[in-house]
Amino acid sequence: MKKTGAMMRAFIILGLFLMVALVASPAMGAADSLPAIKTMKVQLWPEYDDPRVMVTYQGEFKDASLFPQAVKFPAPLGSEMSMVCALKPPDDEHLCQLYDTLTAPDSLAVSYTLPIPTYYLEYYWDGIKAQPDKSFAFKYISPYAIDSLEIEVQQPLRANDFKLIQPYASITSDSLGMKYYHYVFTNVTPGQTISIDASYTKPDNKPSVSKKTGSGTGSIATGGSSSNTLIATGAALLLAVTVGFLLLRRKPAVAPARISASRRTGRIESRRGEIQRAESPAAHRQPTPKLPGQSPTRSAPAAKPEPASTRAVFCSKCGTKLAGEASFCHACGVKVIGAD
Repeated sequence: MKKTGAMMRAFIILGLFLMVALVASPAMGAADSLPAIKTMKVQLWPEYDDPRVMVTYQGEFKDASLFPQAVKFPAPLGSEMSMVCALKPPDDEHLCQLYDTLTAPDSLAVSYTLPIPTYYLEYYWDGIKAQPDKSFAFKYISPYAIDSLEIEVQQPLRANDFKLIQPYASITSDSLGMKYYHYVFTNVTPGQTISIDASYTKPDNKPSVSKKTGSGTGSIATGGSSSNTLIATGAALLLAVTVGFLLLRRKPAVAPARISASRRTGRIESRRGEIQRAESPAAHRQPTPKLPGQSPTRSAPAAKPEPASTRAVFCSKCGTKLAGEASFCHACGVKVIGAD
């Protein structure tokens, strides 16, 4: 029992230690070294496959040795998250994660644990104002230093008089006839604000393309948090400790069970022997009574009966009582019956 108790305490201590390590490691890593982003691209596509603005963040952190790492990205108020993922090369597989949504007075942030340095976020922002003369004002406040940041703004189909307040670097177009306006920023510092203000005229709210069902690869996170992952891990550890404790408690019970079975077998064999002895012929013999003065360890020898005499006691002729061993009657002289 002492050994079982010691092992149970060791399991519990180990589980608590692992839980503390899991909770503390992301915070310690963030405190020791704030990660920096090597390249990042932000796409602003108003009324693309939804009446709102579709926004995507895609990029890569510089130091891969810091990952897994807790990261945080800002988004405007009124945003609905669609994908919060890691982006696995070489085929850009979306490894979407559980996340936290942190709300501030004028913005929100998405926080999650990024397993690898490449990431992808997608959300829809309800930021388009007015009708039919529409406009939106997007701000990105960078939480990290960024070596190279590209922002791409798409002009919706059937939109006229499309204008951007900030000067852009270049324009491209695709096969559908949609135009893309490109901005490039270098050496972005943590906390730096980048603003994009656009306006255009469009008489309807119909998106440029139909939304694809099940678009994207990988699983899509629907909510949750990185802390939920830690809680689930802690629960799994607690379950492992409980199962280990129950297994340890069950093992000592095996020996008593075997001993009890052995005892039951012994009692059965003993009873069987008693029944066999009771049924044997020797068991039905009457015990020999003890005689006074007889040793309890010996039985008195059985007395042999004297043979019955056939010699006559009276004379067969005259009836005179015969005396001794005479062969003839002393009164009448007749031979005694049974005399030799």
